[in-house]
Amino acid sequence: MSKSSIEERHKSRLIGAIIMPLLLSAPEIIFIVDRQEVIDEWGFTWWIVGVVAFFILFVAICVSSIKKIMVLLKDRKAVKQKEFVTIVGKVVGFKENILPDVGQVNNIPIILTNDTNEKIELHIEENVKIGETYKFQFLENSKIGEVVEHIEANPNINS
Repeated sequence: MSKSSIEERHKSRLIGAIIMPLLLSAPEIIFIVDRQEVIDEWGFTWWIVGVVAFFILFVAICVSSIKKIMVLLKDRKAVKQKEFVTIVGKVVGFKENILPDVGQVNNIPIILTNDTNEKIELHIEENVKIGETYKFQFLENSKIGEVVEHIEANPNINS
């Protein structure tokens, strides 16, 4: 699998955030359009429960998508002008995997910056190791980033 650029990942996340509510509206539409068939099969009470459940889920996904879209749009100018934040920092941990049993790649390292000692969570595609120092570029708001280079530890310095 080839590594995609920050620009490509920004664009795909924006498209995903726009499409997700549209895809989730399909079950709600089916429940309403085919209402009589669903009522005949499940009963009126379960049809109401289904409509309400899908509506609540739809609203939650819409709110989440709008938040993501707003964050991604804040980075639009930086993406177009390729103006990324650059830091050097040490990987001190990873954000917890959502599905660790399935073998999900943990691509959200927690970086301790060398200059400000600030901890930043970045969304990257590269494999990085805890305790290693890297140079990163990322978008300020969405934290979509990439590893620019691996900084080798100086063997002459005693720690």
